[in-house]
Amino acid sequence: MEYCAKGDLYNRIQENKKNKMIFSEKEVLRIFYGVMNAVKVLHDQLKTVHRDLCSQNIMFDANDIPKLIDFGSGRIIQEGRIATTYTLAHLTHYPPETEDQNFKYSS
Repeated sequence: MEYCAKGDLYNRIQENKKNKMIFSEKEVLRIFYGVMNAVKVLHDQLKTVHRDLCSQNIMFDANDIPKLIDFGSGRIIQEGRIATTYTLAHLTHYPPETEDQNFKYSS
């Protein structure tokens, strides 16, 4: 297991809030790209869904590269079969459709 010396995204967000700082657009895009790249590898190559993407599960290595962790809720995608899954939510953030079954995302 790789050591992630620079902590997690959740603590970075909290630290920025405490110091009244914001992430630069470049930093947001760098982190977003790194996480989406990891998700793409999970889906395309490993045929796995993470199911618990949150700021606590995004860590940073010594080179400040974002790393996705905690695959305990993940599921392997099986071709031709839809896996039964349960809705997962954190107390502080969750998909809006879990509270309102009539919720629709706008395009």
